[in-house]
Amino acid sequence: HFDFKIYGTESRLINHIMKTYENTSSNLGILFNGVKGTGKTITAKILANKMGLPVILVNSPYPGLADFIAKINCPCVLFFDEFEKNFNTEKKHDLDLLSVMDGVYNSSFRRIFLLTTNKLFINENLIGRPSRIRYRKSFGNLQVEVIKEYLEDNLKYKEYTNDIIDFIDSLSISTIDILKSI
Repeated sequence: HFDFKIYGTESRLINHIMKTYENTSSNLGILFNGVKGTGKTITAKILANKMGLPVILVNSPYPGLADFIAKINCPCVLFFDEFEKNFNTEKKHDLDLLSVMDGVYNSSFRRIFLLTTNKLFINENLIGRPSRIRYRKSFGNLQVEVIKEYLEDNLKYKEYTNDIIDFIDSLSISTIDILKSI
């Protein structure tokens, strides 16, 4: 549940991912990457809610994580928010995850692996196989339609809409948080 309006939802992408899940039989990996405040985590939460499956938030690696995941007796979403910060490639934290994604740990229950990253510092082996990361979406600057919708809902002096759009467009990074501050 969100107690605020969500701008710039990725409905088309979410529906496409859901359709893929419905029409396939293996694990499904999804990676949302981009700067903070661009909608990765919100989109991941919306997707997880729409899947209608139990969601397990995995905050950090620990010995036995792969065994734990393998013993879950139902389909589920495994949500790794800010994956690159918690699963250090140099320390091989991500190798257990690779094994689970590939089905080395046999389970008759499917898993959705939902990862968000601010910087794409992840094991390259996670990308490239449909059973690992099948979908990768990069989140970037706000689209003009999103800015206009937000300003229409929140700007007191509407005559400044174009000036604010021009200013946001001049920034190297534009996020909903920056727009709200302006």
